[in-house]
Amino acid sequence: MLRLSYTLVLSGLLLAGSPTFADDSSIVDMRNKAFQFLKLTQNADGSWTSDKMVGITGLVTAALLNSGRPVDDPQVAAGLKHLESHIKPDGGIYAVGSLHRNYETCITVLAFSAANKDGRYADAISHAEEFLKGLQWDQGEGIESSDPAWEAAVTVLTSVPTCPTRSIWLKH
Repeated sequence: MLRLSYTLVLSGLLLAGSPTFADDSSIVDMRNKAFQFLKLTQNADGSWTSDKMVGITGLVTAALLNSGRPVDDPQVAAGLKHLESHIKPDGGIYAVGSLHRNYETCITVLAFSAANKDGRYADAISHAEEFLKGLQWDQGEGIESSDPAWEAAVTVLTSVPTCPTRSIWLKH
């Protein structure tokens, strides 16, 4: 559990903007230590946690990409490969038996979007969108179009550290 906590904190540091009170050399040093920690704690299968926790690997992989690591960086490539192994025929990206299919798919879409400059994940992202649309409440769950739950917005972080957001409305 402690390893998971460190992994999340260090990923957050990679995503965070530069604090105004720190000089550039201390930020570079802190980021390098975070990269080193994540390198040492990555599992052989490319994950940072158990195979049943896809979201954490998605967060760490997205953080590495958004902090400047290239797609072909060994850590990033291994993380992406692990995430790819969880793509399901229904378009979702989640661990078998997961109770968090929506969360895991959304977080993995963050990582795939950050790695998609050459379009390699366009199909997976498109299928994931369709999967997420299918999870929305609609008439199948007894919800009418006048109900606010009819549609859902997924907020995708498009860049870091400034973190502007883009909302994608998933409509039936």
